[in-house]
Amino acid sequence: MSGLLGHDDAWREWRAAMASERMHHAWILAGMRGLGKGAFARAAASALVAEPGVPQPEVGAHPDILVLDHLPSNDDEEAKKAEGKPYQTKRNITIDQIRGMQRRLATRPTLGRRRAIVIDPADDLEKNAVNALLKSLEEPPVGTFFLLVAWYAWGAYVEGGTASALRGTAFLLSLFGCVLLHEFGHIRMARRFGVKTPDVVLLPIGGLARLERIPEEPRQELLIALAGPLVTLVLVGVFALVARLQHRLTELRIDRH
Repeated sequence: MSGLLGHDDAWREWRAAMASERMHHAWILAGMRGLGKGAFARAAASALVAEPGVPQPEVGAHPDILVLDHLPSNDDEEAKKAEGKPYQTKRNITIDQIRGMQRRLATRPTLGRRRAIVIDPADDLEKNAVNALLKSLEEPPVGTFFLLVAWYAWGAYVEGGTASALRGTAFLLSLFGCVLLHEFGHIRMARRFGVKTPDVVLLPIGGLARLERIPEEPRQELLIALAGPLVTLVLVGVFALVARLQHRLTELRIDRH
């Protein structure tokens, strides 16, 4: 099924996850560049969305697999890509690509019950694109799974030096910090109603605060459930404001020169 060499352990983990009752909705495939993470992500996405007895198109033409990667840098490069020629790409994965993906999430999967979103590489998302992606990662539609291909600090350092390594690490830490604050929103609201949280599982792409008991009143349960997403919305607003201020400061510097 994989057609890839040296990924046996990864495939065992992936198959076990697909067979489980509660599969994590987002995965980070991290490691040094050149290990085949992107190819694995695409093959894993194909296995994830496949339905018995339903013909499956190739990844690039599959209606339930969306791959976000570097687009051609301009119309001329787009024409080269269409002709099968080498072409130059944009430096980053843009916020417009994320917004396009989010519009797709408003619809149901076409051929089956699942949809896979591959972002390759997640390190190269624009700052605004990261902010826009957070909401989808925190509250994805049922049946939607994300595969974030990343090579972070060491691979980034080898390719782009210290600045690139810091940027990749900052991306991971930012995601982790947002997930942490999201879960603390649930925890804080639960404690207001006397509900303890014995433990919390945290990953950069998701978390789970386990409640000691379910509140007796539906209103309390609803408020606890909404507290985390509310924190995320506040964070998105803060990030958007910071990005706007940075853009404004850049314009002012340009005007002075």
